[in-house]
Amino acid sequence: MEYEYDEDLDELEELADDSVEWLEEIVDVYTVNGIDFFFDDLIEDFTVFYRYMFHRLGFGEPTEAQLEMAKFLNSPNEQDKMIMALRGLAKSLTTQLYVLWRLLRNNNEKILVRSASSKRSRNFTTFLLNLIKTTPLLQHLAPRSDQRKSTELFDVNGAEPSDSPNVFSAGIGATVTGMRATLIISDDIEVMSNSGTPETRATLNDQFAESINLLVESDAITGETIVLGTPQSADSIYTGLMDSGAFDVFMIPAEYVPLDNWYAGKLAPFVKKRIEEDPSIIGQAVDTRFNQKVLAKRKMRIGKSNYALQYLMNPNLQDELKYPLKLKDLIVHDIDDIDNPIRFIYSSEEQIRRFNHRGFASDYVTKAAWLSDERAKFDFTILAIDPSGRGSDETGYIIVSLMGGKIFVRDFGGLKGGYEDEPLDTLVGIAKKYNVNRVTVESNFGDGAYLKMLEAKLVNVHNCETVDVRATTQKETRIIDTLEPLMNQHRIIVDRRALEKDFDKPTQYSLTYQMTHLTRERNCIPHDDIIDTWELGIRDLVEYMNRGDLVALEKSKEEKAAEVERIMRDGFFGHLTQHKTSGNFGTKY
Repeated sequence: MEYEYDEDLDELEELADDSVEWLEEIVDVYTVNGIDFFFDDLIEDFTVFYRYMFHRLGFGEPTEAQLEMAKFLNSPNEQDKMIMALRGLAKSLTTQLYVLWRLLRNNNEKILVRSASSKRSRNFTTFLLNLIKTTPLLQHLAPRSDQRKSTELFDVNGAEPSDSPNVFSAGIGATVTGMRATLIISDDIEVMSNSGTPETRATLNDQFAESINLLVESDAITGETIVLGTPQSADSIYTGLMDSGAFDVFMIPAEYVPLDNWYAGKLAPFVKKRIEEDPSIIGQAVDTRFNQKVLAKRKMRIGKSNYALQYLMNPNLQDELKYPLKLKDLIVHDIDDIDNPIRFIYSSEEQIRRFNHRGFASDYVTKAAWLSDERAKFDFTILAIDPSGRGSDETGYIIVSLMGGKIFVRDFGGLKGGYEDEPLDTLVGIAKKYNVNRVTVESNFGDGAYLKMLEAKLVNVHNCETVDVRATTQKETRIIDTLEPLMNQHRIIVDRRALEKDFDKPTQYSLTYQMTHLTRERNCIPHDDIIDTWELGIRDLVEYMNRGDLVALEKSKEEKAAEVERIMRDGFFGHLTQHKTSGNFGTKY
């Protein structure tokens, strides 16, 4: 998944006044990196101020895309503004600098900033305060001791007394009362945690609408709204805002895109013009900092469908991306219970002919194009179980093993019933057969009863770890976000016999049907027991692998620290010196 603005963010701290070098007066020329910026130009032209601040922050010159964003923000427009662009293009920074420029020109601006989380909103305010303190051109705006200043809000020097502060930042879910704003900025308010279901999206829409009600509207002043966003789902709230006609949309996808109906009237003019002049650039990177190699890595990391959404700004997925889990992205192999090749080379041309499956007619399964002679045993094996609930789904299970960064699906299937002795005994036998290290059970109702029943049968048959987990996010999105990146990278190896056995099941209970027909829409397939179990087991195995990497890293650090300590104690040539063993540390010196 892409970086999400939430409470895991580090919180910025405001710089202490005594740590800042204060300039006593405004000057005519400010020089940064050998470039002269004239005071009058800095006040009158936002793009000049923007370049000045970029150089002061150590970023050098803004890219073309960044400069075009700056021009758009300051363009005269009767409509409110919306910038849709990938994260990392500096949407938020550009808008923060725009806020400072507005305050520089007018001490009485009232600016409300809404973010996805309270911590991100506090960081917005603190960052502005730190820039004011450390920028000679802005230092005269620093709040006086008798003015309001906190992690959420502040006034600027010279502002007239008012009930509303000059800047107020708050999470989109926070209640803001008494604030009247001349400018409202919605800074990436949509994240997966607040937009993953129809209910949460409806709440988010209501929260956004409540913010707009805080705009100042009078004969003298018309409040303005700026929305910054990256869509998080095919049902993104940004789609509705764009369709409302209330916003002038400025969209910068990561790549030059075909000029189809979705992008009509939305693309940034400089992007649209370049495509019209030379359609051959379609597919190339728009911003110079995100070259094709970088974008290809991100596509592999988050999956093709998420890439189309979050990098190409297109929630209207074609069938190719609407159904993102393809059988042809798997590698089918006769997995050995003892050891297996440590390297598998994938090729889409290695199609296995006449292999029956229940996916789309255009889909197929592949074998490895090349296998290494070197073999190894599995590092870790999990039996994941999704117990049958009150509906008609089966109790799904999967055996997944880890080796060499690859995930081996050794067996999977569904069992009739759930809490009865027969399916429980069958699962215990499967755990013993594959010598699993862990049994992971999805707790459908959160009571842990199923795991207790299974543990009672496991105790005398097979000794292993048992874990009870509970998923809280939308099932379809969770499954795709877990499986698609790994399948796109061809890191999942599936046992041929397990797939052949799957074809004997009724269509809707078949893994190949559930996998290939799954979309991000809720309840898009009638049964999802097997594919849900795949997600459970593979997610748990990936988390184990990630924890293992962290443990290995910590162990490496400890070993290096011990080696440094030895060198410091014995010297670089300690191996040439005989040391007597002593219980007294001091006798070594």
